[in-house]
Amino acid sequence: MVAANANAILGLGSRGEQKMLAEARAAYASGDYARTVEITETFMLKNETKRRARDAYALMGSAHKQQGAYDKALLAYSEAVTFFPKDIELNLALADVYSLGGLSDKAADIYKKVLALEPANMPARLALARVYLEQGFFVRAVNYFKEYVEGTKTEDAKVFYDYAQALFYAKDHEKALELALHSAQTRPSADTTLLIAKIYKAQGDRENAFKTVEAAARQEEGRYDIILTRALWLAFEPGHSQEALQIAEACLARHPENRLALFIKYMALRRQGKEEQGRKYLKAITRLDGNGFIERLAEKILEPASKARGPARQGS
Repeated sequence: MVAANANAILGLGSRGEQKMLAEARAAYASGDYARTVEITETFMLKNETKRRARDAYALMGSAHKQQGAYDKALLAYSEAVTFFPKDIELNLALADVYSLGGLSDKAADIYKKVLALEPANMPARLALARVYLEQGFFVRAVNYFKEYVEGTKTEDAKVFYDYAQALFYAKDHEKALELALHSAQTRPSADTTLLIAKIYKAQGDRENAFKTVEAAARQEEGRYDIILTRALWLAFEPGHSQEALQIAEACLARHPENRLALFIKYMALRRQGKEEQGRKYLKAITRLDGNGFIERLAEKILEPASKARGPARQGS
């Protein structure tokens, strides 16, 4: 009787139950995620003891995730982890869904839990590095990327690109350039070329910065983030404000609310001695939704003038 109960808890019961799980696996393998959910939900309902069936939870959670139903995936994985708290795969799956859903703090806690359970776990180490990169904890991210790369000897270009980003933001420009160039050699991409250009710019290598950002624009035509990066640099270059202004205006003709283009237009006009004319573009930025870096910068530039005017008089 004890053995039978143990089998039931582990999802190893009758042939009929095993057949249901086999059908769920087949549905998942064929990409029929709705059917996978249907089978696993029926499995749970029909088999009370199978509420702890590890494989059913894993299939259900993954099928919900594939359909973009992150809230349902979270419910499935969270319940599974309460029954199987030390299951590495289920914990990683739960953390991944938290991360996809924008709940990076919760994801980080679970990745750290996995590393406490299994210190050599490399997927958790890489995931934690990326969470810290996203959160802006660049030194922490660098440390986890370093451990992952040294522990796996990976040659994954995306890993080296992310690692290089963390190093760049942590201001280790020499090492960032080395890894970004390695990533570009392994798998060339406009994103990596743009990062290399930014590193050159941070190092004060103007010639290579402009040459490389232009190469990035050729790699993937129509990328306004690349085009506008070059325009922003031009806006600060003596004698190039008009070119920067023209690039910004071309972008704004298609995307009137592009924050960076609006800021570049302000900077270009300012360089031309048209500060007051340019300030209306800063004001346009502050009227947009969001609280990003450009919005905060626009508000900071505008702030002294508003303070100088003083508080509005009542009845005015």
